[in-house]
Amino acid sequence: MVLAVVTISLNGAAIADSVSSIAEGPLLSAEGFLLTDENSLLTAKGSSTTENECQNVSEADSSQIFDFEFWRQKDFLSDYEGMAISAIHITTLPIFDNQNPKENYLLYQWINRIHRQTRPDVIRQQLLLHEGDRLSLRLVKETERLLRENSYLFDALIIPHQVCRNKIQLQVITRDLWTLLPKISFSRKGGENTKRFSIEDNNILGSGKQLRIGFRDDQERRETQLSYHDQHVFGSRANLLAAYADTSDGFYKRFMLNRPFFSLDTRWSSGLDLKEELLNERIESDDILINAYEHKTDHYQTFIGVSSGLEKQHTRRWSFGFSIDNDYFMPNEDSRATLPEDRELSYPWFGFSLLEDSYAVFNNLNQLFRTEDIAIGKRIAFRLGYASKKWGSTESQWVFSTEYVDSLLVNSSQLATFSLNTNGRWFEYGNEFQNLIINMNLDYQYFSSHKRRWFFRLTYDYGRALTQDELFPLGGASGLRGYPSDFQLGDRRLRFNLEHRYFFDFHWFNLFRIGAAAFYDAGRVFGQEELTQQKAELQNIGFGLRFNSSKTNTGKIVHIDLAVPLAERDRVDNVQWLVTSKVAF
Repeated sequence: MVLAVVTISLNGAAIADSVSSIAEGPLLSAEGFLLTDENSLLTAKGSSTTENECQNVSEADSSQIFDFEFWRQKDFLSDYEGMAISAIHITTLPIFDNQNPKENYLLYQWINRIHRQTRPDVIRQQLLLHEGDRLSLRLVKETERLLRENSYLFDALIIPHQVCRNKIQLQVITRDLWTLLPKISFSRKGGENTKRFSIEDNNILGSGKQLRIGFRDDQERRETQLSYHDQHVFGSRANLLAAYADTSDGFYKRFMLNRPFFSLDTRWSSGLDLKEELLNERIESDDILINAYEHKTDHYQTFIGVSSGLEKQHTRRWSFGFSIDNDYFMPNEDSRATLPEDRELSYPWFGFSLLEDSYAVFNNLNQLFRTEDIAIGKRIAFRLGYASKKWGSTESQWVFSTEYVDSLLVNSSQLATFSLNTNGRWFEYGNEFQNLIINMNLDYQYFSSHKRRWFFRLTYDYGRALTQDELFPLGGASGLRGYPSDFQLGDRRLRFNLEHRYFFDFHWFNLFRIGAAAFYDAGRVFGQEELTQQKAELQNIGFGLRFNSSKTNTGKIVHIDLAVPLAERDRVDNVQWLVTSKVAF
């Protein structure tokens, strides 16, 4: 039997000078709210300013300000569509609500004090609405979605504050999460152990900037990494990412600077992405080493994008760029077979995407008791480029990728999503494909109640003329939790997953949420018969727990799964324990 392991995450304390900076920083109200110098929080119930012909629209006391669901269920803004916006006030709430007896402990009060709340200007620079604009309910909802995408915010909401002489004042309310996180973890997945240590802050001193220093050790490599991410360079819409990793078998370097399509109505984008990586790759199946080699990849890309903006609930975008994608394969002491051929691709490309402006807000879908924005409707994208020998490519070929996603909210209790993705290359003179991959995926969720969900997933992957580094694995890390990673390997893969999910109501110390899942997995791979002796259908059943912190920015859910294989039992352990961290339930 494989032994269970424990994953430990430690919340770190902020540096000492953060404490003193609070005293010199923005003013906190008696309840701990971060106030701007423009205005206070929501007006107390029953008050109004008749001498200025103003009416308070949203009236609440401070005990309700943390209840985002209370405000979300009210239809405040629909009567004010098109009204001029005279002012926008920013309120950033602390991590803990010290008005709540369950969060009014000395420790929680201390954490609120040492935590540097997100600066109002960081929130303001992300708004799609500005003073002097006409109120648009669509832009209100999209701005809320954009704010909730920030890993350092628990939730975001925009509500009316006051109406004065046919002009409206808005209140933007956000709630912070703890972002300085030292992490120590030891996990086991698919029969492999991984140790990690890192310290990261996704909201340095309330600036929204991210810094991460980490160490990782597993069966493949040891790695030390450093990364910095700034989504609003000098207060602009520019996005900067710089990362470096020193590994036992190579390195990883990346520099990216771009201005993305940050909203549905954004008219242009551009960017530069430079990435280099060197590592040792091992191709294994059923614990048998098939081949090993050094793999160096170089990826350089620049692009510009244009859009006509949002038109009739759809956004169309066109992109033009030039990419260099090089893959080099070199033997090492474990090499067993012929290596994949080196690939050098230099090509201009053209891309198109279509997005539908349709979203729904969920709770208890992929996260535990967090507001989730899910795109409903169609998303279509494709990219086509031509790599010629004249531009340094090894062969003249067409390089392509396509994406089709369609999500359908059948009713308030059923959500279905179908996706189809393809990518590969077409050799002009050989009249043949290479590394053609087609992926089809169907997800279906049935909401039995607020706390119960049925989840169904069916996935089929098809590959043609795949090189060794592109073959499909099947095992613990790829959907079959009762088997080791890479237990099967082939160029076609079929997987089925069924889960009954449960979300518990209790909130441990108002810090942790918990869920549970009973699951059944089945699947198999096809093709590449020389890689494994058998390719029987694999099946397993199991049970798992899910843990998530409600006050930190990890955005990850800890999975602790126990899985029992139902097939090929003589070749695997009777029980597989998996401790992993994922972005979804």
